[in-house]
Amino acid sequence: MSTIIERIVRRRLVLEFSHGRADVQTMRAAAQFAAMLDLGLHGLFIEDTSMLALAELQFVREIRLPTYEWQTIDAERMQAELRHTAAEARRMLNEVAAAIGVPNAFEVLRGEPGDMIAATVSADDVVVLAAPPHAGMRLAPGFVRLYEAVDRSPASVLLLPVGFAPRRGFIVALLGSADDPSLMPAAQIAVRSKENLLLLLPRDGEQIVRDAEDHAVALGMERSHIMARRLSALQAEDVLHALGHARDRLIVVTRHAYPAGGIVEASRIAADRGVPVLLVTPG
Repeated sequence: MSTIIERIVRRRLVLEFSHGRADVQTMRAAAQFAAMLDLGLHGLFIEDTSMLALAELQFVREIRLPTYEWQTIDAERMQAELRHTAAEARRMLNEVAAAIGVPNAFEVLRGEPGDMIAATVSADDVVVLAAPPHAGMRLAPGFVRLYEAVDRSPASVLLLPVGFAPRRGFIVALLGSADDPSLMPAAQIAVRSKENLLLLLPRDGEQIVRDAEDHAVALGMERSHIMARRLSALQAEDVLHALGHARDRLIVVTRHAYPAGGIVEASRIAADRGVPVLLVTPG
């Protein structure tokens, strides 16, 4: 097996489309992060069986544009549209990945999206999830089911704000201790992207600051490019307060290590800051 194929199979940034319309802006942002994280880009298009089953029911109606007439759902037409959407998503992903220079693959599965993602991804993968701008959207049943399914998986998670456009700025690492798992990827990304590193640490941890800086230097960071800010606690609101007016590019947090490491809390941080949050799975 070639090196490129191994990278796709073993180290992937998984971008899930479900049966929605492909978003070029999201694809481009995902491909750029795949390059930054040295991952292959893996498109996962899931045909939602609940929607297909609904189309089989004779009493179900849909409103058809532009006539605004209620009509029965044509199951064959729905499947044809899904095939067309998947083919279009595959084409766009190939173009975006080629332009940025990352290896890519595309897979079509059928099932409940959340369950299929949880069953498909591994601990070596990073799953891309949208971070909706409003709390009400984050609590919508569809998002809750998807978040819960990904939360059960062993994969790391990249939360992308809706409409995100990449920008320069600090790579931020939220640290509960000097050997927090988020420090290594944050420092490596900062070195690779030629950005400064901002450490968010407990308020009473003078030794933690020194040890964390030493670890970052050992990973290739210049000490002059490392800054530290203190946190009163490790909730989402504490992270947002500590960041203040800093210009950040990416926030790295260890999954489940503290409240801000939960998907819902981290999604709030991503949406409020307008930057991605990478939730790193320890180990």
